[in-house]
Amino acid sequence: MNSLASYQAQAASLYLIGASLKDIIKALEDKQPIDPRTVLPKQYYKSLPAFNVAIANTLPPYYEYDHSIELKLGTIPPSSPLYNMSIEEL
Repeated sequence: MNSLASYQAQAASLYLIGASLKDIIKALEDKQPIDPRTVLPKQYYKSLPAFNVAIANTLPPYYEYDHSIELKLGTIPPSSPLYNMSIEEL
């Protein structure tokens, strides 16, 4: 009988839509915040607020010209590509 470790090793080598289980687990791990000043060139420091996590996790303000999409009760909205793409473009 295979051990859990061998199952995990086998699963880590498998790919699901181009990502291995190892990649998915890594993506779901808590990440340490990075100070953007350590990786951002100085000429972009004026854009530092764009990298603020607290601001990024908030919704934009409501405007009177915002619109909504009214869904009909009991129906399923159609699901299709926004535009046709060739196999090469996918």
